[in-house]
Amino acid sequence: MTIQSDGDVTGKIDRVLQLLQARMAKHRLRCQELWCEQLSDALFAEEGAGPVARATHVLMLPWKLAVALLPPPELSGGWPLFATALLILGGQVILIEAFANQVGCQWGLSQSVTAITLVALGTSLPDLFASIRAAKDDPTADNSIGNVTGSNSVNVFLGLGLPWLMASLYWAALGPTEAWRDEYPNVYADYVNASTRRFAGGEKGGFVVCAGSLGFTVVVFSACATLMICAILARRFCCSPPAELGGERRLAWATFGAFIALWVVYITISVVRDMELVAAWSDLPGFTPEGQCP
Repeated sequence: MTIQSDGDVTGKIDRVLQLLQARMAKHRLRCQELWCEQLSDALFAEEGAGPVARATHVLMLPWKLAVALLPPPELSGGWPLFATALLILGGQVILIEAFANQVGCQWGLSQSVTAITLVALGTSLPDLFASIRAAKDDPTADNSIGNVTGSNSVNVFLGLGLPWLMASLYWAALGPTEAWRDEYPNVYADYVNASTRRFAGGEKGGFVVCAGSLGFTVVVFSACATLMICAILARRFCCSPPAELGGERRLAWATFGAFIALWVVYITISVVRDMELVAAWSDLPGFTPEGQCP
C-alpha cells in the first residue's frame, strides 16, 4: 500500500508558511521602525514647543533616552520590554537612594527624615504619573487607586520582605561577628546570648533593624490614611453623581488641598518626632534614641 500526499493540501500548507514568514518579516521591520521612532521622539522636542517645554526636554533627556532604548511592546509579546523596564526601574531607585542619602548628609538630615521625604518622593513620582494616566484613560477610578495600593503592597511585602529574608538567612548562618557584637551589644546580651538562642554549632546571629520612631510614624500615617479613605468613600456615597476622582471642579480642588494637607501633616509630625523637637514626645512608647535598639 502506498500513501501519497494530496497535492492541493501540500500547496495550501506551503502558501500558509510563506504568508507567516512574510508576516514575521514585516513584524520585525515594524519593530525596528517603532524603535527608531522612540529614539527620535526622545531626542527632539515637539514642534512648536515653548521655552519652558524645551528646557524641560533638555532636563529630562537622559531619562527619555533610557526609556527610548527599551524594546517596543510589539516585540515578542512585550516580554523583553517587561524585563528591561524592571532593570531600568531598579537602576532608577538605586540612583534616587544614593542621591537622597547624599543630600540628606549635606543638609544634616537623619536617614529617617531622608526616607520619608526625598526617597519617598523620588520613588513615588512614577506611581503618581501612572495614576494620572489611568485616571484619564479609565472610565472609573479603579485603576488609579488600585495602582497606588498595588505598588505600596509590592514595596512592603516584596521590597521589604525579600531583602529581610535574605539578610536573616545570611546572619543566621554566619553567626554574630565581633563587629556585630560591638554594634548591637544590648541585642547580643538580651537575645543572642540567651540559652534559647544557643545552638550546638555555636551562637545564632540575626539581622537587626532598629525601629527608632517607626511605630509613632506608622500610627500617624495610619490616621492620615484613614481620613483619606473616609474622604474617598464620602465622595462615592455623598456626591451626585458619585465620583472618587474628579467631579465638580471646586470639590476636586478642595479634595486635592485636603490630601496635600494630610501629607504635610504626616511629614511635619514625623520630622518633629524624629528630631526630638518636642521633649514630651520622646517619652511615648516605641521611641528609642538613634543608634540604640529596644
